[in-house]
Amino acid sequence: MKATTTEATTEAATEAATEAATETATAVTTAAAANTKIVLVRPIHELNIGAAARAMKNFGYIDLVLVSPHAKIGFQTRLYAKHSEDVLEKMRVVNSISEAVRGCTLVVA
Repeated sequence: MKATTTEATTEAATEAATEAATETATAVTTAAAANTKIVLVRPIHELNIGAAARAMKNFGYIDLVLVSPHAKIGFQTRLYAKHSEDVLEKMRVVNSISEAVRGCTLVVA
C-alpha cells in the first residue's frame, strides 16, 4: 500500500508541474502571438490562405497580412479556415512587402 501512495504522490506532483509549465508556456506564447504578423506574399490558391488562418488560430496568432494576393477570398478559404473566421475578418491586404512589415522590428522569411 505504501508504494501506491508514493506513486500517487509522485504522479500528482508530476501533473502539477506539467500544468504549471503549460500555463507558463501558454502565457509566453500568447504574448509572442500578440506581437507577431504572418505575411503571405502573392498567394495563388485561396485554400492556402484558409489553411494559414487555421494554423495561425491553432497557435494563437491573429494578425494575417496578404501582399497582392492572386487568390480571392471565397468558399475554399472559409472551408480551410474552419473555426478561424476571426483571423480572416481581421486580415489586411496590402500592395507591398514593405507595407506589410511596417512597424516590425524583426522580419524572418
